[in-house]
Formats: sequence, structure tokens, C-alpha cells
Amino acid sequence: MTTLLNNSITSVLFFIAALVFMYLFVSLVSYGVLVKAGDKGFKGFIPIYRSYLIFKYSTGNMYSFFLYIALAVVGFLFPGLMFVANFYLLFVNYKKIRAYGHGFGLMLLYWICPPLVSLLLAFDGKAYIPDPKDSRRKIGVGAAIGSIVLGSIIATIIISILVMVPIYLLFVKYIFLYIGIR
Repeated sequence: MTTLLNNSITSVLFFIAALVFMYLFVSLVSYGVLVKAGDKGFKGFIPIYRSYLIFKYSTGNMYSFFLYIALAVVGFLFPGLMFVANFYLLFVNYKKIRAYGHGFGLMLLYWICPPLVSLLLAFDGKAYIPDPKDSRRKIGVGAAIGSIVLGSIIATIIISILVMVPIYLLFVKYIFLYIGIR
């Protein structure tokens, strides 16, 4: 009983530590992104407000965050429509990457590892450009669809590997235990 209680307490403490780490990581990245945009960095530590500001600076429209929330609520009520909210979020992330001086390649990397790209956007040497249409070429519809398809394939492969390999190893272990091989 004591071991079970100790394991439960350890699990809860680990979970709380992971939540605190995630909050601090996202807050520090938001701090960097907001400072680059010319805003006060402390706003990155206010959870919902930082999302609003990042949407605002990414798209140049203060209502884009509320549009995303509305799309997410509709997607929650009608799960078949959730792809609309996800596509809009992809669009906002692309606009964010362009506004902070990067291009399509970083968008593909964002599909694979968003925390790494967020760190790069926050703390690299490139400047925030409020209207990225001035200095860069636009992405075509074909390239956007290609990004979605390629990103989905890569994400599916990575998730499949991360989920299936441990399951396969557990399965093999129990087969060996069942037939008596240790």
C-alpha cells in the first residue's frame, strides 16, 4: 500500500513539474516573440492574452484570435468541421513565420517540431516585419496544400513510430515470457 501511495505522489509531482516546465517554456518563447514585435515581454506570461497578441501580430488583424476560437467551438460541436479550425491555425502559423522573417522551409519544420521553431522565431536575429507581403513572395495554393499533405504524412509517420514501437516491444516481451524465454 505504501509503495502504491509513494508511486502516486511521485506521479502527481512529476505531472505538476511537467506542467510548470511547459508553462515556463511557452511563456519565455512568447516573451521573445512579443518583444520582437515591439510589445512588452511580460504579456507573454498571461496565458490567453499572449495567444491573442500572437494572433494579432501574426495576421495583422486583432479579430483573428476570436475567429479561431469561434471555428474551434464550431469544430467541437460538429467534429467533422474541426479541420476548418486546424486549417485556419495552419494559416496563422504560416503568417507568423513569414512576419518574423522566415519562409516555407521553416513552415515544414514547424509541422515536425513546433517548440524548436518557436524558439527560433523568438530568439534568432531576424526582425519582425508587420506586413510580410512587402519583402517576400507569396505562397501559392499548391504549395500550401503540399505543405499540409507533407506535414500530415511526416506527423503520421513520427506518431506511428512513437506509438507503435513501444507497443511492439511490449508485445514481443510478453510473447517471450509466455513461451518461457527470458
